[in-house]
Amino acid sequence: MFATLFFYYLFVMILASAVLMITRKHIVHAVLYMLLMFFHIAGLYILLEAEFLAAVQLIVYAGAILVLYLFVIMLVNIRQLETLREQLFGHLPFALVSAGLLCAGVVGILIQETAFKDSPAAVQAATQMSNPELLGQALFTQYLFPFEVASLILLVALVGAVLLASRKI
Repeated sequence: MFATLFFYYLFVMILASAVLMITRKHIVHAVLYMLLMFFHIAGLYILLEAEFLAAVQLIVYAGAILVLYLFVIMLVNIRQLETLREQLFGHLPFALVSAGLLCAGVVGILIQETAFKDSPAAVQAATQMSNPELLGQALFTQYLFPFEVASLILLVALVGAVLLASRKI
């Protein structure tokens, strides 16, 4: 009973802070709502008994990524962002259609996954391993290719950020 109520609290807070994050005009307020969202996502990991992922969520996202965003905010000219926001407002219909398709895809995946049942052998193997060990085994066996693709995307983003930062303004 308590876990269900806590889950719904986390669900509402994650959704509300995400919506508030993307609708704020002041960028620092948006980053603070992002911090609130990161903390509640860590609470969701704790509810799922994934304490290691909750710690990583707080250290990596609430710590390092948020500080990175604050540095970017300090370095970027805010007046340029206001004109960019006005230019991007014309793409609102495309953004709404994309968001609808994304939501439909997520709902389809959730429906497909709820129909899938774990085998008793997989459940027994998962209960005998610790959380980080199970995460590492799944990450470097079953999800190795998506893990490498994500690292490649992060590398491209890092190179792009260095090129943008070194460009003369």
